[in-house]
Amino acid sequence: METLKGIEYLYHATPSCYVRSIKKHGLGAKLPKKRFWDYEGTPYENITTGVFLATDECVAESYVEASDAFEELADNYMDRYDKELEIVVFRVAVSDLNMDLLEIDSNQQSDDEFDSTYFYRGVIPYNKLEIVEM
Repeated sequence: METLKGIEYLYHATPSCYVRSIKKHGLGAKLPKKRFWDYEGTPYENITTGVFLATDECVAESYVEASDAFEELADNYMDRYDKELEIVVFRVAVSDLNMDLLEIDSNQQSDDEFDSTYFYRGVIPYNKLEIVEM
């Protein structure tokens, strides 16, 4: 993919409570009922597999942090477990992805100021992921 020239890693952020499922099934295998990337009314609204990826770990984390669904989940988590819900950021080497399954996120406003985000129409095995310390 031409736009990934020079990019070694892509990033995905998720609430820590989903890490166990990702370890078992892979990233993108089971989409949470609560979506943290808001795609209502877009081609991604009814996806059942796949994962959104960003070129920067802070961008990936900001999508989750800014989400009303995450805020609600974090509040429920605090009520239930009396502790803060963390956000975990994974990175995956671009070389470990099947480029035929990767596309530029068509819902994103495209401009020179922001790097593209991507949608990967497959499942990324847990052993291909690395947790990024933020």
